[in-house]
Amino acid sequence: MKITLFFLCLALVVGRAKAQTDEASGFTTITNTLTLLPEVQIPGESVFLSDLVPPSQKTTVPIIRLGPAPGIGRVALITRAQINGLIQKVAPSCELPVWEGSQTIRLTCKVKVVTEEILRKLITARLQEDHVRDRGELDLRFTQGWPGLTVPDQKLEIKILDIPAAGIVSAFSLRFELLAGTQAIGQYALSVQARIWHDVQVARGAITRGTLLGDSSVGAERRDVLSVRDPMLELPLDRDLEFNDTVASGAPLSYRMFRQRPAIQRGAVLDAMVRQGTLTISVKVEALEDGLLGSSIRVRNINSKREFRGKVLDEATISVSL
Repeated sequence: MKITLFFLCLALVVGRAKAQTDEASGFTTITNTLTLLPEVQIPGESVFLSDLVPPSQKTTVPIIRLGPAPGIGRVALITRAQINGLIQKVAPSCELPVWEGSQTIRLTCKVKVVTEEILRKLITARLQEDHVRDRGELDLRFTQGWPGLTVPDQKLEIKILDIPAAGIVSAFSLRFELLAGTQAIGQYALSVQARIWHDVQVARGAITRGTLLGDSSVGAERRDVLSVRDPMLELPLDRDLEFNDTVASGAPLSYRMFRQRPAIQRGAVLDAMVRQGTLTISVKVEALEDGLLGSSIRVRNINSKREFRGKVLDEATISVSL
């Protein structure tokens, strides 16, 4: 493991201090005696003076940034004299402490491993917030292994760089960037499988064509909406809709399965009110197709077999204008 001196030539900055940091006023005197720890793992991107002392002394030490933290796999050694030199550069008016404890402190980067489960949760949360939203609950699975990645022990963030133009589908590839704090760790690509869980309406039993919605047994079940075309999430308020085809038990419902119940059914015998000028006559006709109120349907004269069209007035009558 490479060991580097911590006597850095980089510009040193001072963070917000618990003691006064205005140079005109000077720092409050640091506690006369501080204990230098023999070894510290730095969790952030910078090394502060308070990182070098025991927890019981941290509140008595101003927040003074000494330099950047060592990178992953690196070790920085810093002596008492070097620490005092850095303090003088940052806060020249601050009285230097008397050190006890170790002569030299060994600094390393505190790390953690991004496991497959951690990464899956991060990506899932980001996709849920940015792409799935209220469509349901995203369930994501990797189709390839993730070996794990050692990163600084800081807050992790995912930035999605690329997903399919169609958005979240059952199987797709994505590219993302992983960040630890403000440090970009790298860009990666993964193939994933997705499901979006939501309550949808399903048939509780087999339903025949022409059955009214209000007369059928239906209810909500949790299903993957990515595998269902046009799923019905809520039942329509109009319970007089009828099924336009047979539906198997357990099948998810969609809005395409329903239609308004026709006022006239195909094959029904109707009264056709034929108007010609001021003259109106009634003839018996057979409906050749279903018809809603106000719609135009084809009918056939029962006696002459002549076909013509008429407007549906009610369940037994159509109007024909010649």
